[in-house]
Amino acid sequence: MTKLSSPFVRRRELVIVEAEITGPHGSTNRRLVFDTGAEATTLTPDVIEEIGYSPRDGHKLSKVHSALGEEEGYWLHVAKFVALGVSTPNFALQVFDLDHEGVDGLLGMNFLRHFNFEVRPAEQRILIELINHESDR
Repeated sequence: MTKLSSPFVRRRELVIVEAEITGPHGSTNRRLVFDTGAEATTLTPDVIEEIGYSPRDGHKLSKVHSALGEEEGYWLHVAKFVALGVSTPNFALQVFDLDHEGVDGLLGMNFLRHFNFEVRPAEQRILIELINHESDR
């Protein structure tokens, strides 16, 4: 089994990881919260627009319920998504406005479910082990 180690930074009590997202206009590196409570990986609209996507490129509308009420967004496939040292082509993610300064999105379970992972706060790293080689991410 493939094992990888990736660094993270702590911002307040959030675990922040780097991700690279590729679209029709290039790539961008962004900070995502490692969020096992998030069903789906989520990016903000400004990130998506920077790499050349718009809501017209979305394939399905979605809603999320938060303490602030119901937020509307959409699902989108990006050309490539790289996080924790793993590259995934044609990756499906949600696009929503997130009301959190300094965070560009959430790394959710639709990505993380393909790994056994261990968060090591004292070492500021995440260990992952690939458990599913299927490309259904």
